[in-house]
Amino acid sequence: MVSGFLRGGLLRPNSIHTSANAKWYRAGGASAPVFAYTFKGAASQAASLVNLANPGTYDLAAGSASTWAAATGLTFDGVGQYYTTGATPAANWTLAIRFSNATNADRYFCGASDGTKNFGFSRISSSGGKISYWNGGNNQVAPTIAAGVLIVAAGDCYRNGVADGTIASPNTPTTRTIYLGCLNFNATASFFMACNILAFAGWSSKLDSTMAPAVATAMAAL
Repeated sequence: MVSGFLRGGLLRPNSIHTSANAKWYRAGGASAPVFAYTFKGAASQAASLVNLANPGTYDLAAGSASTWAAATGLTFDGVGQYYTTGATPAANWTLAIRFSNATNADRYFCGASDGTKNFGFSRISSSGGKISYWNGGNNQVAPTIAAGVLIVAAGDCYRNGVADGTIASPNTPTTRTIYLGCLNFNATASFFMACNILAFAGWSSKLDSTMAPAVATAMAAL
């Protein structure tokens, strides 16, 4: 496990990524996240799964490992590849993801659901294609996109750093942990996305209208 390498001294947090990219998740004065991962530009696939905000806690664990490349990050096949964070969202959480080459619809980039309350992001096919932001309720916005940065901060939604509407009834937390590459639907990996994921983070507080665009800009620059 990567955390074992860290304890053994073979990998150190400061050596996992370049210093220029290491704190993108604190851009704009953002608080320390619960978890943050930079897949693009990592030293290796194992290194990319380490939680930069707190190595050894909420490191990603493979349900079925994706492929990886330094230029594109994690590449998911949309069939059965995913990772688990071990983190359960609560009220006022923020989630941010950078992705590219998304090729399927009615699937989740990441998320958690107990069957009635969802948290995460999906790409849906209705009305010509939309992005759906989830946090208890949801906010569906056209058009869909194949690449970009999405953020949901409590009920506020951002697409590539620009406000993209709000969730009418946010902050109803699910009791399930967050999966990456699919939705954790009642402890079953479901709705697998085919895409590259370049960076991903979650905060236990709401990023405001200054912090969220700054984080999005920093993620896009990775």
